[in-house]
Amino acid sequence: MNRKQIAIKVSKHPLVKKLLESKLATPRDIARLVVEELLSENVDKQEVETFKELIHDPRKLIKYKGLALEPFKQTLDKFKSRPELMRKWKITQEYIEYADNLVSEKSMPAILTQQKLPASTMPKHT
Repeated sequence: MNRKQIAIKVSKHPLVKKLLESKLATPRDIARLVVEELLSENVDKQEVETFKELIHDPRKLIKYKGLALEPFKQTLDKFKSRPELMRKWKITQEYIEYADNLVSEKSMPAILTQQKLPASTMPKHT
């Protein structure tokens, strides 16, 4: 769906119509919110590279006192909710399952204590 189609669809939505009719929001406010939402759902090249790097070396998830864990989970959620992003960035279902396993409560103790994770579950580089 291109930008014009998205704009038309959004402008026809009943909630948007009510917001505009009641003057609770301007067309500019609505446009800004739509753009912010679209950008927050998108995944950029750096985010994908970091995601893959963390999959291949999970200890980096806690290297900076766990600061990488939340962005990793957010990227994982974006991929899980939007299969077209997985196709675009060539992220396989195997990667998603492995990433899910990494952030599970079962795997975190192994990562935190620097124990070796089973190599057989690690996806191949893409």
